[in-house]
Amino acid sequence: MVERCTWISNGFIDRNFYAPFVIEKDINYYPDLKKRYRLFLEKARKCNADEESLSIIIDFKHKILESIREYYKGDLIKAHIIIRNLIKKCISNPFAVNGLSEINSYDIMNNNELNKMLLFRARVSNRFTDFSPKEMLNLPKPLRSKTGNYRFSIPGTSCLYMCNSSYGSWLEMGRPVENEFNVSPVLIDKNFKMFNLAVMIRDFSRLNNFNKQRVHCWLKLIMLMIATSYVIEESDRNFKSEYIVSQMIMLSCKKLGLDGIVYYSKRVEDEIFSKFAINVALYTPYETKDYSMICNNIQLNTSYNYSKFKILLPSIIDRFENSDITFNTRGANVKVGDYSSQYSFQDTYFYRFDKFLFSRWKVKKTASFCLKES
Repeated sequence: MVERCTWISNGFIDRNFYAPFVIEKDINYYPDLKKRYRLFLEKARKCNADEESLSIIIDFKHKILESIREYYKGDLIKAHIIIRNLIKKCISNPFAVNGLSEINSYDIMNNNELNKMLLFRARVSNRFTDFSPKEMLNLPKPLRSKTGNYRFSIPGTSCLYMCNSSYGSWLEMGRPVENEFNVSPVLIDKNFKMFNLAVMIRDFSRLNNFNKQRVHCWLKLIMLMIATSYVIEESDRNFKSEYIVSQMIMLSCKKLGLDGIVYYSKRVEDEIFSKFAINVALYTPYETKDYSMICNNIQLNTSYNYSKFKILLPSIIDRFENSDITFNTRGANVKVGDYSSQYSFQDTYFYRFDKFLFSRWKVKKTASFCLKES
């Protein structure tokens, strides 16, 4: 008989754990996280959590906070080892490393692409332009000095950031004006081993009828998700405390043989609106060449401008309305927006834009082949 953890159905959902968590100052990150973890533990106790569940929460609470303290003290190696040991406690469970199959927005019907997943990558430009596939990749090694400090990557290391819809890409780029927003479709192999941080407190439907092992893995992921889901409004910062744990997670995943991270966008009002704003951060080490060997396993197309698409929409609509891409029924009623204004994703121009981007993609070459041609 499969053991079950039904205690989380006893009122465990709490608004204090709806990500993202917005605070004003960087200095408040650690105390706010510490307080939120304390509330999380208290809530579990009030719901009569089993001893093993409580032990997991306490262990991850202490270790994550310790990692941050060590980082503040300048011991980055110790901070990294602490997080890496926590990741080791998760990755044996397929729920923790099976993120790609969970975030699929679209089913691609072409038989040659059944094992591929459709994602989107964006760039901003102040002019109408079509970026080549090469230009839509991550920065090459000669431009390594331009790599920035992001949630799951540190300066000098390279990640390919993508999203499961053009809408999510638009959010991640800071909601640019239409004529500056350019998007490429990307096909990646579903077999990439991604660490799954696309979890939320409302995840009951994903817990396999409260299977004990699934719930315990979920608790570990939730504890990591909370630490990596802060948005700090303080401007003009060179250092960002909210990136400490997430960057340690990425480095740990690379060390443990995983390919990247899957996570909900932090640019939404509430994670419930992020089903079409799920990000993929694919680790792309330079190795011995200007680009990562990962280019052999992805395909991407020339970008297309969003404003240009809307201007030409009446004349191009037949190109994509009957394309070989179908909306995944799991997302049929998903809303995007915020609490004041909510819309069905299928009713947005972004949904049409996604279909158009894929339908106009005739010859799907790997990124490595495109690099050879350029």
